[in-house]
Formats: sequence, structure tokens, C-alpha cells
Amino acid sequence: MRTDLLGLLHQPVVKGRYHSASKHTFASQLGLEADQALGNDLRGEGKLWSMYAKESIEYDKAMLTSWNDSLDVLLIMAGLFSAVLTSFIIDSYRMLTPDPQTTTTTLLFHITQQLDTLLPTNNSNVDSLSGVSLSPLITPFQPSSYIWWINAIWFSSLMCSLSAAFFAMLAKQWLQAYTLNRPGRMETHARQRHFRYAGLVTWKVSEIISTLPILLQVGFSLFFVGLDILLWSIDPDMGYILISLTVLLLGFFVITTIAPLFDLACPYKTPFSLTVRMQ
Repeated sequence: MRTDLLGLLHQPVVKGRYHSASKHTFASQLGLEADQALGNDLRGEGKLWSMYAKESIEYDKAMLTSWNDSLDVLLIMAGLFSAVLTSFIIDSYRMLTPDPQTTTTTLLFHITQQLDTLLPTNNSNVDSLSGVSLSPLITPFQPSSYIWWINAIWFSSLMCSLSAAFFAMLAKQWLQAYTLNRPGRMETHARQRHFRYAGLVTWKVSEIISTLPILLQVGFSLFFVGLDILLWSIDPDMGYILISLTVLLLGFFVITTIAPLFDLACPYKTPFSLTVRMQ
């Protein structure tokens, strides 16, 4: 083949050009050679599919490792935070219901008052005890507004934390299914990988994983707000100190989150900020 091509290159020249027939023959042989090479590469075990499979495996490994590491940290933090938050809720939710001991004490106090009023009278009046209502006039229990808000905020915080853990576990199952049952044949492997990767992009899996930490961060923020209300209801001066610290903490979080959106050189990058930046 090389000899034939060299022979074509040395065909006589007319007016600075190859003969038309030789020129077309040379182009046809070159095109045939290129088509044959491309056809060999596109076969089931061709070089092109092998290169694609190699590059895609390395890319997927780095991508899945990053996502799984992020989800693992999220699951650990959500578990620890939920345990701490539950210990606060166990004590706070009891304030939403009447205390049985307080109710009993109030009832006995009213009975004692009525007995003190009726017993010193003569015996004829003692019979009138049966007609006297000994049930104290107890007002219906209603928790204070700050107790209601504290429990509402803390239960919302617990819901955010558990939701983050739930969806993180679900996302890990998605990633496991992404690499499951990959065929050994290069062409089939590459086509299936591309099909699944297109599904990840279409169904916004990256965006969902990037927003899961926000659920946990919202849970943290709600916990601090509820803690501020609790402490302020007990001691306003100490509550103001904790509120100031909470404002500084949340302000720093907001600034470091949105700063990369305005300055590419800002190192405070998170998956969420990078996702928003690419939109």
C-alpha cells in the first residue's frame, strides 16, 4: 500500500498539477484507508472504545469518590446533630403539656380551702358538704408563646437533619446503581456508561447532592435560633449575648457562601456555590 501511494505521488505533472485520474485515485485510496482504520477503531474492542472506557472509568472514579465522601460526612454530622438536638427536645416538649404533679397539687389546695370553710360550722351544716362542689376551678392549660416557638423551631430543625440523612442515604444508592452491572465488552460498556451519565445530568443528581448540606445547615441555624429564644426567656441579658454570637456566626456563613459567586479567586467554594456559579 505504501508503494502504491509513493507511486501516485511521483506521477507526471501537467501545468503544476497531478493528472486528474491519478489525483482521484490517490484521494480514493487515502479515504478508503481512513475509513478502514476508523472502522477498526469503532469495532467492539477497537482502540476508540478502549480509550473512552479508560478515560470514563478514571473520571467516574474521581466523581463518585468526591460525592461519596461528601455524603459520608453529611451522614455522620446529621447523626451527631440529631442526637444532640433530641436531648434538648425531650425536655422542651414536656412544657407543651400540663404537669400532672402541678394539677394534683392545685386540686388538693382547693379541697383544703373548701374544708377549712365548712368544717368549723355546726353539725347540721356538715351535711351540706355533699352539695358542695369540691372540683377546683382549674383554667385550661395553655403553654406560653415562647415555649411553643422553641418546640416548633427545634422540631423543624430535627426534620431538616433527618431529611438530610434520609436523602443522603438515598443518593448513595443512586451512585451505587450507576456503576452496577457494567458489561465487559468495551463498546457496550462505553455506550451504557454514557447512557447512565446522561441520566445523571438530565435528572440533576449533582445539584441534588450539592443542596443536601443546605438542609443540615438550615437545621443548625434553626437550633441556634431556638436556643436563643430559650435563653432569652430565662435571662434576657444572657440571651442578648447568645443572640449576638448567633448573628455573627450566621453572618459569616452567609458571606462565605455567596462570596465565590462574585469573585472567582475566592477560596470559600462549596458544591452549592459552584453549582450556582455554573447556572
